[in-house]
Amino acid sequence: MGKRKCKQCGEEFTLTDSEIKFYNDKGLNLPKRCSECRKKNKNINNNEKESIKETNIQRINSKNKSKKFRNIIIVAVVLLLSFIGKVFNINFDALNIGSVLQSQKADGVLEFRNDNLWEEHFLKHGGEFGYTTKEDYLEGANEVVTSASSKHKQEAEDGDDIYYDAENNEIVFVSKDGYIRTYFKPSDGIEYYNRQ
Repeated sequence: MGKRKCKQCGEEFTLTDSEIKFYNDKGLNLPKRCSECRKKNKNINNNEKESIKETNIQRINSKNKSKKFRNIIIVAVVLLLSFIGKVFNINFDALNIGSVLQSQKADGVLEFRNDNLWEEHFLKHGGEFGYTTKEDYLEGANEVVTSASSKHKQEAEDGDDIYYDAENNEIVFVSKDGYIRTYFKPSDGIEYYNRQ
């Protein structure tokens, strides 16, 4: 039997020989608190655990509610767009840029991204070829792109396709999404193409 003083309540308590043997066999330190204080502490810890558990459950429920709300919003938007598409006879597939690009390539005629860019490049470079209309300028660019004798590579910097007609010293840059960026005659010929 061993007498000890409780660190919590200050009362003296006794550990039986079997309790001392139990703690020693398990490699545990002998208790510094009496059995009553240990029971109180155990109950306090259980209450804290329950409180933490309830808080975690509330947090999980809150997350699940926000996920459900987000999913409901997504479904509502999809249904709304579908309804609008039916009412106004809108084909959402036609709005897909990829399908526009595929149809543009399928026709074999590439274009500038918009009329302003087309006009700007024609005014800047059309005279180099002797073209009098921007339509002739566009046709000339497409001839370089479709010519079997044109050299072709991808620009290292941004992945644009570059077509170069060495015989006529004409170069065309086509963006990754299939629009003509520019068409001109490089002043240093094939060296310009090779540097790209």
